[in-house]
Amino acid sequence: MEKSNFALRLLPSLHKAAQRVADRENCSLNQLINLALAEKITILDGDYWRERRKAAAKMPKSSVLRRLAGSEPPRKGDELPRAVATKRSAVERKTLTAGGR
Repeated sequence: MEKSNFALRLLPSLHKAAQRVADRENCSLNQLINLALAEKITILDGDYWRERRKAAAKMPKSSVLRRLAGSEPPRKGDELPRAVATKRSAVERKTLTAGGR
């Protein structure tokens, strides 16, 4: 993860209050500010993400997987864990097909 420095000017009272909350939450002031900013951006940027979700819902899931996988063949270790593969085949066995029972 790339990090950057940013000089932030805070009112002394806001700085004290933020430090008090960070101490109470057992985190650094930097972590608190990062979290608070992330939460605020999430709220303000909600429309953007709702539109992305709508667009993604219209796409066939296979096209997303194909785009992410590209042309690279599976590597050793890409297999599903045994427990997941077993659970998945049990679900697939219960799936009815057209005209099937």
